[in-house]
Amino acid sequence: DIMTREAFENAVALDMALGGSSNTALHLPAIAHEAGVPLSLDDFDRIAQNTPQLSKLSPSGKYFIEDLYAAGGVSAVLKRLAENGRLHTDCKTVALKTQGEIAAVAHVMDEDVIHPWNNPVHETGGIAVLKGNLAVDGSVVKAGAVDEDMLVHSGPAKVFNSEEEAVEAITGGKIVKGDVV
Repeated sequence: DIMTREAFENAVALDMALGGSSNTALHLPAIAHEAGVPLSLDDFDRIAQNTPQLSKLSPSGKYFIEDLYAAGGVSAVLKRLAENGRLHTDCKTVALKTQGEIAAVAHVMDEDVIHPWNNPVHETGGIAVLKGNLAVDGSVVKAGAVDEDMLVHSGPAKVFNSEEEAVEAITGGKIVKGDVV
């Protein structure tokens, strides 16, 4: 009963608030698929557009996971989500409590680490789903870690079909500063 669509949406919202991980966009849909729950990149995009990034942790930020813990931890981030209608509070957890029960008793101890909803690190979640002629089905970027100057690109891109091809191009000097890969 804990692997519901709502539970997966909560996991995505938590990831967005914490700064996003492109790995989450790989692993959660795979787990959801095995559980028979539909979860797509479109769901990530929808949730990211409606969930601000409230924390900026290393490697893209100056705070570490232990700072998050000292600031109230994941429970405090759940509290922020619940207070702002972005958490399915009735979702069960392995702790035999609902996520709402956990959020209700949580406290944010450091608003520099876990920002208030009205003063987020970024207005949208930590990742963005990109679609276009290079990624018709979509691709994921950790937008919260991308330099502002790189958020928009118009022009050619170098595209590879595998990590090996990309590494070969990089080590072979075929990629130069300013290239979009």
